[in-house]
Amino acid sequence: MLDLAALPDDATTLVLPPDGRLLFFAQLHPDDLDASGRVMYVPAGTPLVERPGGDGYDRAELRLKYDLSLPDNEVLIDPVEHPHAKELRQAWSDVLYEDWPHRDETHLQIDGYSRDSYGEDDPITASAAMAALRAGKPEGRRASPWARPRPDDWALLAQWYGGVLVFGNYRIGGDVFWTSARKDVKARRFDQVTVLGCFEGP
Repeated sequence: MLDLAALPDDATTLVLPPDGRLLFFAQLHPDDLDASGRVMYVPAGTPLVERPGGDGYDRAELRLKYDLSLPDNEVLIDPVEHPHAKELRQAWSDVLYEDWPHRDETHLQIDGYSRDSYGEDDPITASAAMAALRAGKPEGRRASPWARPRPDDWALLAQWYGGVLVFGNYRIGGDVFWTSARKDVKARRFDQVTVLGCFEGP
């Protein structure tokens, strides 16, 4: 649950409601290493009742801190335009690795660039492509991974890293992404949010 009134005005590039709460829901599907879920906006003043413990849901208090967010997915960086992208991405990866012991085991990122364990595809771009397909306007065949239009009208609403989860004999780690068209965030149409997962299997 995210208390929007507690977010400073400059905390994100998203046009979020000034108050109320955002509830993020996600369900991991271990069989295909994906996730589904939704987001609900609860206006300020609406009473909320928390379920008692023992329902299988983990709870943790969110504490806000600003952090750096850089593009780190292969599909976002054209090597012709950026010939040193591989070296820059490796340097950024080294910084993240050095900083990892000082980060919380789980964390929720609001806005910024998405990042997955493999750094190959971009969930924001993928969500834009899926929305176009649902609307009957598929992007069609591309000459290269970088030929597609940048999804400037789409954004990462949130990304959650929950640490390593245990399912029977399997230990699965990864991230859940909630993405949305910026116009839907501005209009508070949070029922249009797309939820994706990127998990490392056993």
